[in-house]
Amino acid sequence: MAAHYRIEGTTNPCLPFEFARALDMLKGFPPTLGLRLVVGNGFYQAARIMERTVLFHVRGCNTPEGPVLLYTLHSHEFERSADLGEQAVHWLRAFLSLDDDLEEFYRLAQGDPGFAPVVQQLHGYHPVKFGSPFEAAAWAIVSQRNRMSTARRMYQNLLKTLGHCIRLEGHDYWAFPDPEEVAPLSEAALPPSFQSLRRGEYVLDAARAFAAVDYDFLRSAPDAGLEHWLRGIRGIGPWSARFVLLRALGRYAVFPEDDRTIIGAASLVYGGGLTLTPREVRRIAEGYGSSRGYWAHYLRVWAQGNRSPHKQ
Repeated sequence: MAAHYRIEGTTNPCLPFEFARALDMLKGFPPTLGLRLVVGNGFYQAARIMERTVLFHVRGCNTPEGPVLLYTLHSHEFERSADLGEQAVHWLRAFLSLDDDLEEFYRLAQGDPGFAPVVQQLHGYHPVKFGSPFEAAAWAIVSQRNRMSTARRMYQNLLKTLGHCIRLEGHDYWAFPDPEEVAPLSEAALPPSFQSLRRGEYVLDAARAFAAVDYDFLRSAPDAGLEHWLRGIRGIGPWSARFVLLRALGRYAVFPEDDRTIIGAASLVYGGGLTLTPREVRRIAEGYGSSRGYWAHYLRVWAQGNRSPHKQ
């Protein structure tokens, strides 16, 4: 698909903000390794906005007033939809968590000697989200109890079978499908690796669930009610529900209970060579109140980057 129309503009993040931290995350994002193009001080990302495909080219720029993001939006649809550009910018701000205020989280970290060096290394990082709650749920389904390489291959096969491609300057970029597109399908429409597997049934069930719910519910329902709804979808257990809440909806009061990566990272930061129990990790997280999900995500990002919390 050729991109004939484009919109250019700028958008300002809530400070502190370090775009390089987001680029590091995007470079190593497990589902899209080999697909997303990160070049210099920017990245390209395709997404579905208002049932249309938009390609984002986002770059960082430092100004005397602080960091600014420059964006170029490519799509066939801008001439036919006056609201598409505005909604695309809203999507971008949510995708990069540009409206997140880190002040309270960082204030709490200052009183945590073990965690303060992690914040110092990741200072200004705003979590990069999945493009949609359905996409996060699909990744949770294929990655649970699966090798990362296998999960990535399944996810990318699903993306290229059912997603939308937009081509620019010799590169193909893929947008994950809307749940409404996947909901009416049968397993026969899924990639062969999903057929005859429960994961295929689960992805279809997730698509039907998200297609049937109003987005206002996902945006405004209480955390507990939303988690209960998510856990009613086949294939979505406690871990997967909280994963979607955190990584797609920005519900950072939620804590990913019994997450082995978080427990392992917390043990390195706080354990002095000993492995902490899930109860000990929960106790530390509770000190971060409504920011405990942020605390857990920072630990995860640090662990995935193989950083040492005390490396200068």
